[in-house]
Amino acid sequence: MGARLHECHRALAATATGALLVLIALSAEAQRSEQPAPPQVKTGVPATAAIGRITLSPATDQPFAAKVPWLAHRPDGTLVDCTDTQTSCFQEAENEAFAKGWSLDVYGPGGATVSGINASRGIKLHPLRQRYIALHGVIISCHSLDEPCLTVDSMVEGALILNDGAQVTSTPDTASEHTFTILFQPKNKVEPEGFSAIASSRIELGNVSHSVSNGRSPATVGFDASHGNIIGNIITANEINGAGPGSTPTAHHTLLAFGATSTTGFLRNIVTLGSAHLADSGVVQLGTSAEPSVFPGNYRQNVITVGQIAPSGADAVGYRDFGQQNIVTIADIDTEQGPARYGVVLEASATTNQVIANISRSGTHLSGGDFQDRGRDNTVTINGRSFRNGNLSVLTNLPASCAGQPRGTVWNNKGFLALCP
Repeated sequence: MGARLHECHRALAATATGALLVLIALSAEAQRSEQPAPPQVKTGVPATAAIGRITLSPATDQPFAAKVPWLAHRPDGTLVDCTDTQTSCFQEAENEAFAKGWSLDVYGPGGATVSGINASRGIKLHPLRQRYIALHGVIISCHSLDEPCLTVDSMVEGALILNDGAQVTSTPDTASEHTFTILFQPKNKVEPEGFSAIASSRIELGNVSHSVSNGRSPATVGFDASHGNIIGNIITANEINGAGPGSTPTAHHTLLAFGATSTTGFLRNIVTLGSAHLADSGVVQLGTSAEPSVFPGNYRQNVITVGQIAPSGADAVGYRDFGQQNIVTIADIDTEQGPARYGVVLEASATTNQVIANISRSGTHLSGGDFQDRGRDNTVTINGRSFRNGNLSVLTNLPASCAGQPRGTVWNNKGFLALCP
């Protein structure tokens, strides 16, 4: 009797457990049916579209025209409105990236078929605070402008990157003081720092060119420190060209730092250029005047390395420096692309700079000579031979006369070095 009762209890328990499992399963199924379906993947969104950036890329068979917009995808796959664009949607995409705190990637096909951002007005980059703008295999081409093709505002721990063959080129009709290809000009403050500057940032310029129909522009690439410091950046370029596709210079400089004030300057940057060529003044130049009123001492403590500088102009100079304590290495200053006056000029305000350069003359000669040091306490090495202007130290342990000294002994002749006869 007891055994049968125990079996009955077990059967009832099993039935209750089964019923409970059925109820749980039905409840879970009901919950699943109430949940919204997962979002459908939008077709046509580049794989690179991700949270925190806009991706700009051409549509299939995109024509090379300023008013034909590229496709600017937000992180959720929707498109930025580019109605009435004059920059193939670049400016509109950049505006929204800045407003949302996003970065911007621009993708082009590269290769022999030209496809790029064609702009009939200048493009202006908003301050980059821990954001980046990157161009991949794309050409930005600006034309008929009386303004820079690309103006870069303040940057702090930001990045402007041109890679995978990316280029920026400008072809204004007439040169003016504004017609740079790229102008770095920090004006607006970045937060939370509360100052205007380009600082601690990465700038990779790829290939940059300039070609103007009438006149000479100030520079292909300009760094204007008149509103804020340009300090502590890593700046690179494969090539900076002052003449676009031709062989006649249309810019006075390929790279020019200017505009220093009593509190701002071009300071402690590491600048590395593959080739800088076809400019008719200082091809690479720090400062514009030796006058104290323009603070030439605020172009200082930069490290500049250049593979080749090729000037082109009767008064052209390969490298000119108005600043101080800069360390400069130039593998070759070459006259293959035209005449030049000097390889290196250190102006009257230049002090304690160190310049090492090789100079070759595959074309015309340097009419003024390899270099001129108009400053003081600079060290210049040309083709392995070193020169020093001022502040030579005379060893105190040299003999003060030739008495008893063998022929050829170096002695201190009242502060001048001399050889014993």
